[in-house]
Amino acid sequence: MTFYETISCMDKDEIVKFWVSEAEKSQKVAQHLFAKKDYSYALFFGHLAIEKLLKSIYAKVVDENVPRTHNLPRIAKAARLIIPNRCPLIRAALSRLIPWSVK
Repeated sequence: MTFYETISCMDKDEIVKFWVSEAEKSQKVAQHLFAKKDYSYALFFGHLAIEKLLKSIYAKVVDENVPRTHNLPRIAKAARLIIPNRCPLIRAALSRLIPWSVK
């Protein structure tokens, strides 16, 4: 059974909890790697943590299968996440992390 087949058997709350749990794991790895000064991989896992949190928001708000993309701005937009104009750094950060995603 593939990952997406497995997750499709979960209810909405289970999917949200799954993505949040996965995000927390990725964040811990990112912090560990950062402490070891392994910055490239820390950024990679930091990207994963943010991606998984955005996917949890998507699952909660849209209540559909999450998008099969690693593009953070695209996931945020699909999740109907509104980033206020007064927060340009958040929008910029999401875009700047794209190179550190899975290709």
